[in-house]
Amino acid sequence: MASQALQEHGDYLTAALAKESPRFEIAHGEAILTLPREAIVRTLTLLRDDGNCLYKMLIDICGVDYPDRSERFEVVYNLLSLKHNRRIRVKVTTSEDTPVPSVSSV
Repeated sequence: MASQALQEHGDYLTAALAKESPRFEIAHGEAILTLPREAIVRTLTLLRDDGNCLYKMLIDICGVDYPDRSERFEVVYNLLSLKHNRRIRVKVTTSEDTPVPSVSSV
């Protein structure tokens, strides 16, 4: 039942962010949204402000290095919605030479 609710939430997000071409998946019972790095500010703003989301708490930001990939780095944002008691992991990829836009304004 919980995974069905997560999938419905994912369907909502992919529709709301269709212009950003997100990919939604559920792995180990966790919602994961992967999108182009250029869309990170718009996406986190929607996740914070949309009434169906309300991810008001940034738990952490971390990085992962996959040396065999052309865009070898993933920047991962872990968010929490206290209102909906839901977590989401948002991922963007980048290379050594391409910065990810700052989300400090969000």
